[in-house]
Amino acid sequence: MDRFRFSPAIALTTAAALAAIAAVAVAGWLALGGVVDESERTDDAAALGAAVAIARHSSDLMAVGAVASNATMDRDGVLAARAEIARLKSALAEQVAVLEDANASAARVADHVDGLVSTVEEIDGGRPDILRALLRGEQAFQELVVTNTRALFPALTGSLDDQIYFMLTGESDARPSAVPAARALSEEELQRFWHMAGVQRDVSLGHTLLSIASLVQEPTRVARTQESFDTVAQRLVRSLDYLAENGGPDLDPRVVPLANGLRAAGAGQGGLFGELETRLELTVRERDLIAASEEHHTALLAELDAFAGEVQGGAGAGNGDAERASDGQTMLLVVAVLGAVATLLAGAYASRRAA
Repeated sequence: MDRFRFSPAIALTTAAALAAIAAVAVAGWLALGGVVDESERTDDAAALGAAVAIARHSSDLMAVGAVASNATMDRDGVLAARAEIARLKSALAEQVAVLEDANASAARVADHVDGLVSTVEEIDGGRPDILRALLRGEQAFQELVVTNTRALFPALTGSLDDQIYFMLTGESDARPSAVPAARALSEEELQRFWHMAGVQRDVSLGHTLLSIASLVQEPTRVARTQESFDTVAQRLVRSLDYLAENGGPDLDPRVVPLANGLRAAGAGQGGLFGELETRLELTVRERDLIAASEEHHTALLAELDAFAGEVQGGAGAGNGDAERASDGQTMLLVVAVLGAVATLLAGAYASRRAA
């Protein structure tokens, strides 16, 4: 057994070699462990969470702001939507900040978010003008409907019935004294009847055209409807001018001014057609903005998908580095153990030779 006892010099040399092996192993182990720790400290989870939040907030923004204005909207609803748009804008800015300097996709995401927010804010800014135009047009048309159905149509129908009755019998409520029927069939009475019948026809047609115009959503169709109304209005002018001078006792005095009111309702820039054209210009502009917001949103979602793919790809590479670092630690441990065993065997062999 004494032959395998280490001499002091060999024991010191062996101990120094083992210490060096241990130091190198520890240093290598810590270095490789640092790679694993760095992989664990990645911000991939935060970036992916921000991308999901941006997708959700942008969809909410579209649902609140990128919708067509309509008559069911009121002031409180518009103000509530505006506040929600401001909140979502702030939330999007916070999530975009998380993605800053992440990669090239993050900058493109920010550009699409800015474009979407800007477009939605423009839609919101133009909404009050559209709603005011809708309200003015609806009020004017409803007033016209009430006037026509409650006053003009009954007055015109009653006047025409009295005129026909007088022409057949020679008497009417306005002319109670009996007149021979043959005398009633004068040219003047026939002219009066012809103009009354024309006013009744054109008033009904004009009212219908204005009703159609109130439902039209395309500017080109508005122009065609207005052309038809203008033709009706020109015929009305001739008949109303005649009846204003030769209406006779059977003509209700409300007919001429009310029929002129119907004609004026569709004439000029201040008429229903002028208001409708103004509203449709605003509506077409809003429609274009909504389409632009949809394009921004679609592009944003596509960019977020690409961004998530890049982040996940980077995470996969990081996991591969971590696995390789772990394998390196294992190999380093094996080499260190083998080196220590070899050093001990070399020391033993040296001691045996020295003995």
